[in-house]
Amino acid sequence: MSPSSEPRRVAVLGLGLMGGSLARALKALPDPPVVLGHDALPERAEAALAAGAVDEAKADPDEAVGLAEVVVYATPLTATLDLMGRHRQRWRDDALLMDVASLKAPVMNRAGALGILDRWIGAHPMVGGEGSGFEASRADLFAAGHVWLVGVGGRRGHRVESEGRGLLAAARCGCRLDRRGKP
Repeated sequence: MSPSSEPRRVAVLGLGLMGGSLARALKALPDPPVVLGHDALPERAEAALAAGAVDEAKADPDEAVGLAEVVVYATPLTATLDLMGRHRQRWRDDALLMDVASLKAPVMNRAGALGILDRWIGAHPMVGGEGSGFEASRADLFAAGHVWLVGVGGRRGHRVESEGRGLLAAARCGCRLDRRGKP
């Protein structure tokens, strides 16, 4: 990501292994963005705040999404699908939207139905750990693997691809792109 396009606020919804690790990686940057975090389990969000992985722990995910240049859904598939519909009118017009769900077709279908494929990236991290939850997250989780980016397209596809790759590169993720838009 070029310095002029670096997001200054990133909302991470879901602070388990994937979301918590992304938040930690972003906060470990020399000039980190403000990370707004939310988790359905308030104690998980408070743990992320106490660990310095997020700058603000939001009790309501709706509060975070309207403030962020990048919104990352690191929630279970059903929660991601629900939140996407709920947040449709709350995202900034220029926001980059991303998910890390393991199943891409339902999320990409929902993004298409909402008319947001031109700013949505389906990210599929090929990493993991032995544990789960925020306590298992770590800033270097993504450095050990690759993240497949799927569904990049539409009018703003090149900008979305560039910004998505930049965000993930900042978190030390290697990215591979499936230009067919298929998981």
